[in-house]
Amino acid sequence: MVGEPIHGIYQGSSLAGHIRDWFVTRYGDRLKFDFSPGCFPIAIHEDLYLARLPFVLGSAKFFISRAPRPSDQQLNRISRDPVPFNFLDLVVDLTDGARQSLTDEELRSLSQLFLIALQQSSDWQIASREFQDAISDDLELSATLAVDGKFGLSRWHSLQAAEKAIKAFIKQRGGLAPHIHNLRNLHDQAMQMGMPSLIVNDLTNAQCAADVRYEKKNSTQSQTLAANEAARRICTAIAQQISSLASRPAS
Repeated sequence: MVGEPIHGIYQGSSLAGHIRDWFVTRYGDRLKFDFSPGCFPIAIHEDLYLARLPFVLGSAKFFISRAPRPSDQQLNRISRDPVPFNFLDLVVDLTDGARQSLTDEELRSLSQLFLIALQQSSDWQIASREFQDAISDDLELSATLAVDGKFGLSRWHSLQAAEKAIKAFIKQRGGLAPHIHNLRNLHDQAMQMGMPSLIVNDLTNAQCAADVRYEKKNSTQSQTLAANEAARRICTAIAQQISSLASRPAS
């Protein structure tokens, strides 16, 4: 809402200014909304960071550079050109010093992780809104809890995302998914309904016992990252199947 409020004038652009100021005074930063379509944990020099994917309308130009993070004014620049996104700017709380310490090989590896994550997010959105809603909260929690060092809880939510993805396929095919957390059993049922076999290692890495939620030291960082990556791959494979089935003409 544009316009500067003028005392005693409550019409036109002044009215818009008064309304805007009222909301800012009452709610402050609570007015801010995160439009990111998703996030994932990323390891840099053995430390975990949260990487948030950008919400893009129109064209974007992705690259990776050690250059210092731009100012908010630079980031909010309005232009008709494709929006430039430095992958490192999407890593929360990554310092300029840490950026400078990255080798060329590490930059290439990080860039590849971002490209994969962007494609995965796109596949989830294309599948259906219902599918994306089913997995998004658990994938978000899996990422944020991993970065907070709560590895057991993170692994549990990775399992939940994979589980809900497989159950979404079973539901779409007209089946009734049992109330279980065993990915292998759900996978076998989904395969009987036409789902191609998933990668066995992904099912293994995403699987965990229910009591992992209450453990503080028995899960490792590598297990947690592997679980998150496996869950995202499982969700992507199933999203592609759901999209494929939805695009086929009715027989």
